[in-house]
Amino acid sequence: VLVQPGESPATYMPTDAQVTSLMRATLYFRIGVPFEKGPWFAAVSKLERLTIVDLRKGVAMRGDDPHIWLSPRLLSIQARTVADAMSRVDPSHRADYLANLEKVQASLVSLDSRIRLQLEPFSGRKFFVFHPSWGYFANDYGLEQVAIESGGREPSDSELTALQKQARQASATTVFVQPQIQGRGARAFAEAIGARLEILDPLAADVGLNLLQTADKLVQAFLEEQHGER
Repeated sequence: VLVQPGESPATYMPTDAQVTSLMRATLYFRIGVPFEKGPWFAAVSKLERLTIVDLRKGVAMRGDDPHIWLSPRLLSIQARTVADAMSRVDPSHRADYLANLEKVQASLVSLDSRIRLQLEPFSGRKFFVFHPSWGYFANDYGLEQVAIESGGREPSDSELTALQKQARQASATTVFVQPQIQGRGARAFAEAIGARLEILDPLAADVGLNLLQTADKLVQAFLEEQHGER
């Protein structure tokens, strides 16, 4: 993994040691995050021994949003892409990759069903985030993500006023931020509407557990809105 814990894939630059290691690799799985658009990536992409595998293959993208792994159903497609790529470069272990793929996909079906059951009563509800990481997740479960910043740009005064009006109309009690990108604007926004900040981490290592915790936090926020708690 090139992007280290706590770092933002929007601004991260790999170290010389990481690039050297990558140049010795057989496969690189890309996802479309901004740091893959740097000159270093263009250079390693030309290496004959390195195969670039795009994990957006077969996925209906939401614009340039790369956060596909936050949808269990789309993550299952990505798992298939990984297993197929590994099987091609290491055919002697193809049966192992496919067996593991079957286990992973079964666990993702279970995860999806569990989250869907939990969030179904809140279909159509809005939740407010600083950085728009949760669009695929929201789309899967009938929710609407409302982002304070877009394209790395914080809102203008008029946009901020409109967002605050939306949040008040939704009785929002929570503004969700992520450890890698928080911004002073998120805190100011939360204070303006009388809400608190809560962390949702789209880059947590344990994806399944993280998505369950995300659902829990959203349910808590929605229940607080219903009961008028602050």
